[in-house]
Amino acid sequence: MRTRTLVAAGLVLVMLTAACGAESDQVQTPEDGGQTYAESVGELSDADALEAARSVNAFGFDLQAALMAEEGGNVVTSPLSVATLLAMVAAGAGGETAQQMSKVLHLDNVLDDRSAALLRTVTDSDDVVVSVANALWANTGTPFEQDYLSFVRDAFGATAEEAPLGDQATADEIDAWVAERTEGLIEE
Repeated sequence: MRTRTLVAAGLVLVMLTAACGAESDQVQTPEDGGQTYAESVGELSDADALEAARSVNAFGFDLQAALMAEEGGNVVTSPLSVATLLAMVAAGAGGETAQQMSKVLHLDNVLDDRSAALLRTVTDSDDVVVSVANALWANTGTPFEQDYLSFVRDAFGATAEEAPLGDQATADEIDAWVAERTEGLIEE
């Protein structure tokens, strides 16, 4: 139960992916909390797309196995969502933590932007509407490093905010951000 709660909380608070129902032509820039970021991430070669998909799939199977072992029964996840969230977090890691996160994500290094490019490829489809909104919040007084911000903004189209994370007002602000970008499908 704890793993599922942590994964769900991380997804809701830090990143939302695949919020169905958005208009596919509504593209915002990363600076204003973007839905998609078609111009942010470079083109993905077929070989890189295949490698990124393999990494996400391997991670997804690992995640599913871990959740099934803990929860039993049926478990539904979005491996691409969780992998994207963790890739954004991993990009700020260093040392042993970065190595472990790369291993868990089946990536060569934590600054691998192929999963972001794969996500962009998925959002560019005319067959299905996928809306992406990535955001990071740091506690007031714990700012993000500029090179990290540049990477997550450029690769993932993420916004970054500093706010008092223990305050209800901040939770309400995050909930409003989430509700707006999921067209009300996730309210809190």
